Amino acid sequence: MFTYDKVSSTMFRFRLICILFAAVVSACGGGGGGTSTDPGTGGGPGPGPTSTGLVPAAPAPGATLYANAADLRPLVDGARWQYRGVRMATDGSVQTRYIASVTHKSVGGNMQETESQVFLDSGDSTTIALSGGSVIAQVKDPLGVGSSEVVSMTELRSPVRVNDQYTVYERSDLPTNTDVDGDGKADVADVAIYSRVIGNEDVNLPELARTVTAVKVEMTALVRIKKSSNGTSLPVSMLVQTQWYVAGVGVVRRSLSEVSTTGSTGALGYDELLFSWDGVTQGLGALGPTAAALPNSSSFILLPDSLAATTLGDRALVLTRSLQPTDPGAWTFGVFDNRGVLQSYNQVASLGDAGDTFGAPKLFSIDASTALLVMPVGTGTLRLQRVDASGALQGSASTVSVPTFNINQPVAWDGQALWVAWLRTGSQVADSNKLMLQPFGLDGQPLASAQLLDAPSLGGQISGIGMSAVSGRLLISWTHAEGSTTSYRYALVQGSTGAADVRTLGAVPRFSSLQQAVVPVLGTGIAALQWNGPLFSFTGSGPLPDVLPRGVTLDANWNPLRSTADNLDDELLPASWSGDSTPFLASPFIVRALGDRLVLSSFAYQREAPQLNGPSDFILTAFVQPGSRPLATAAASATALASVSGTLTNIDQFGLPAFVLLWDDRALVIGNNSGRTMTSMFWLR
Repeated sequence: MFTYDKVSSTMFRFRLICILFAAVVSACGGGGGGTSTDPGTGGGPGPGPTSTGLVPAAPAPGATLYANAADLRPLVDGARWQYRGVRMATDGSVQTRYIASVTHKSVGGNMQETESQVFLDSGDSTTIALSGGSVIAQVKDPLGVGSSEVVSMTELRSPVRVNDQYTVYERSDLPTNTDVDGDGKADVADVAIYSRVIGNEDVNLPELARTVTAVKVEMTALVRIKKSSNGTSLPVSMLVQTQWYVAGVGVVRRSLSEVSTTGSTGALGYDELLFSWDGVTQGLGALGPTAAALPNSSSFILLPDSLAATTLGDRALVLTRSLQPTDPGAWTFGVFDNRGVLQSYNQVASLGDAGDTFGAPKLFSIDASTALLVMPVGTGTLRLQRVDASGALQGSASTVSVPTFNINQPVAWDGQALWVAWLRTGSQVADSNKLMLQPFGLDGQPLASAQLLDAPSLGGQISGIGMSAVSGRLLISWTHAEGSTTSYRYALVQGSTGAADVRTLGAVPRFSSLQQAVVPVLGTGIAALQWNGPLFSFTGSGPLPDVLPRGVTLDANWNPLRSTADNLDDELLPASWSGDSTPFLASPFIVRALGDRLVLSSFAYQREAPQLNGPSDFILTAFVQPGSRPLATAAASATALASVSGTLTNIDQFGLPAFVLLWDDRALVIGNNSGRTMTSMFWLR
């Protein structure tokens, strides 16, 4: 009755017996047997005696690891665990790579656990519950023989102690429906499963960039077939499944041995490592690319490319291009939850037809339910418009105008003021190209007079202006090219009436500035300057430099925190943050601040990964808390995560990162993929 390809067991632990028995029968060359319904000779399963003598004596219990087993096995409606699995060949090489998953869903007040591809089995569902300090699985027809037997299987029990051993399942004289000895009668078998807590062990989870301490538990399945011809038994066959549990997360690794008849565990047959855990309100790793599909749509339509984005409470508001190509002025607001799923959208026809001709629009969070849209509508002219959490316009628009002929005015919102920077256009040549800065209110009215930040001489040039603001403070940076010298400067302004404190980060002898610029990043507890490629050691001649990330944090006096490196360009950040150490493979590199942490996102093209069958595109996200350390030295302790961008079918590819939105526990990376908006959520844990 233990025919493996017909097994309908709903708990992979009981598939141990099925796999084991199938292997034993195959090795013995057994076939179909008798039809007797006597539980001792064939037919129905029959409970039989429960003692088989197969389970060894339990060792003396050791130290208590956890008082409550439930800590190691969280049961969460909607949770999902994903694993990279390998099937090993007999010589120990990798034969097959695959993805396995386990999901939880509450059904009728019970928690249903569904497995998919665990040990490459199609899987099924079973009920998991907590009872009397134990994690219990209620399994009907555990051996897949069509019986009505329901078995309560203890997966873990409290307290969780080293060497704790308990019998999970034990039956004697079970019919096999297989004639091993060829006497025309079906033989019977004794079967047993027992678990033993081994103790704590480190598990390396490379895709989650961490090594965790996990509780190792071995579950051993034993089968002893008895010949009906003479009552003798075949050697006991053994199969061992090992699981490693982490408190608050669950199973982070599982393995399955090959069948052994030597009395010791067989060679490793399967090994599965966690690469993503979605605990709904917490998790590890990334959820992977999610397409911004229009809800309640009869066809699969995605939002167009995103142009601006911000957080609003526990939601994200994203501005995209028009859903109607014939009406480019009908901009679209998409409302996403903080898991990156599009919840609703709203098309707005009154934002103007200029599009992004005069610069990219910006969205800033005013409060948990209101955003500020800053839309460039002309040279030096910005339209300010409030938008609610559903993407609907609120009230009338206001306008900010500054005296410049340049487009794409840098703007930043510090929670109290909208800061605008521009290069002034004056009636006299000497009055032009000066870098100006001014704060405005939501009504478009100035909150203070414009102040001069920098004034190049005739022939000088200012470019690469960047701004970051939070909690009434502004950090601004720019490039100043003067004669044969290019300087990289920055300034901090505190409060709308504060004066800018201008500093120079560094300079290099160069007749023209590079396109790359220094990017300011300001949080409530951190300030940093970041750049890609060597800006302070490249003179503009010779081979083009790499574009790998560099950066410094600023101390309490706004001075750069330096490592022992001689040159600023040696303040190099890990290559894993950008995907590759080869020049020009680091694409958009987005840096944001969250409190006193930096969160960085990038993209890697066709990166080799040992856990995959071939090179793949990856979305990369790293987060680090430098404290008072230089960024280059602190960066080595960052958590750097990667998520596969998708397949080559394009529809599920992430594209390139455009925005990074942050909550305390997660980062939502928004990508643009050939005219489509995609998302990928990373847990900041």
